[in-house]
Amino acid sequence: MSTAHKLRVLQCGQSVTLALLALALCRAQPGPAAALAMALLAVAPLALVGTQMLQRQRFAPRARGCAAVVLREAWLQARTFGWLQPWRSRTWPDDVHGRRRGVVLVHGYWCNRGVWNPLLRRLGRRGTPFVAPDLEPMPADIEAYAARIDAAVRQLHAAGGGAPVIVAHSMGGMAVRAWLAARPVPPPVARIVFVGTPHQGTPLARWARSPAARQMRPHSAWLRALAQREPALPPALCIAATCDQVVYPPTAALLRGVPAHLLDGTGHLGLITAPATWRAVLRALRD
Repeated sequence: MSTAHKLRVLQCGQSVTLALLALALCRAQPGPAAALAMALLAVAPLALVGTQMLQRQRFAPRARGCAAVVLREAWLQARTFGWLQPWRSRTWPDDVHGRRRGVVLVHGYWCNRGVWNPLLRRLGRRGTPFVAPDLEPMPADIEAYAARIDAAVRQLHAAGGGAPVIVAHSMGGMAVRAWLAARPVPPPVARIVFVGTPHQGTPLARWARSPAARQMRPHSAWLRALAQREPALPPALCIAATCDQVVYPPTAALLRGVPAHLLDGTGHLGLITAPATWRAVLRALRD
């Protein structure tokens, strides 16, 4: 089952649960029941982001603007996981037409290509070829996604645009590094833009038990082994956020020897659509 279908099943399960709750309450107080059901639906993303932000404070220094980030990230989570990924992941299909340098966009943990829709729209409007693979199955061992990344890069190469730019969010950046380490002679890559990637792991991964989550725990054996065997990276940039509630502290998203851009007042999903990220993509396409 694809990630989109899994999210649809989860969404339907939540809707049924709320409907049953409302039905049960309606027998006593019909008016407040519907209001309570809607309130629970709206509060769920806010509660999740708030909890993540409180957990972040144990491991990361306080940063300005993080209170406002909670509201924005709650909206982005509801929009991304409730609409874009389950229902609109194919709105912008891959476009490999034209002999221009293209972009491979690699999503993160429990996501699919729908998370890139805002960027895919902008790339399509400027005529830039792009491929956004779905990393399936999700979640799995990060090493398992190398073949999909390899196919996406080779697809753009075959289109005649030369070495593509890779933009990778969160776990997607670790999958790109694993792909480069697994290929003796990988296809040329012009530049990599890592966006909120847990290069040093993240404490939040300790709360999950999937293979990928265990790999992304700080000081994991997999992270150490990857650092020892991976080749020299192509030109790259790390974009991190001081208020990232998923990858923290901010230094966790940095990689030794790679230039970095640290953003204030931005959360984990907000990094995808941050103006600095778009500017980095445009610069990479021009280089």
